[in-house]
Amino acid sequence: MKKILFSIILASALHSQAADTFNFRFSPILLLVGAAAVNLDIAVTDSITVGPQLFLWNLNLKQTSGASQYDYKIKATGFGARLNWFSNKVYNDGMYLGASVGTSSVTIDEKTTSTTGEGSSTSIAGLVGYGWFWNSFNQMLGAGFSSSTGDTKIKIKDSNGVTTDEVTSPSAASFALEYSLGWTF
Repeated sequence: MKKILFSIILASALHSQAADTFNFRFSPILLLVGAAAVNLDIAVTDSITVGPQLFLWNLNLKQTSGASQYDYKIKATGFGARLNWFSNKVYNDGMYLGASVGTSSVTIDEKTTSTTGEGSSTSIAGLVGYGWFWNSFNQMLGAGFSSSTGDTKIKIKDSNGVTTDEVTSPSAASFALEYSLGWTF
């Protein structure tokens, strides 16, 4: 890990000193549903960026009246790494291709029945999109695919304390969308 970090820092230092090196981005649409998704792109060549990405989501769903009563607390976290290739050099208007790999975990706690569930998986994604850059402010819009890799592990614990472990293989890819706002520096 130290060698990878050192390589990224060295490549950034060798990148043109006149241009911005970093782009901090977030998804404003996910903020509307209480989730946070952030990326830090680090320019390592004139056309390529690499960097970490992070996803956090805490959600409470509760219904206390009627035939169906529930009280869910959902927590999702994810982190990974992303590589972008820009057709018109980094942080300039133009098309981009993005590829990422990451790991995520979800915990669901149902208070009414005292049932909990946990799941984790590793995924890959690929996007094609367009970026608009003005001075330091920018936005990126893209679409592509996402798919789980390897096994997905699920653990369920019921109100009696009985735990069930399941391992499932990934079954399909899904559509992926991206809209982010960012600032280069």
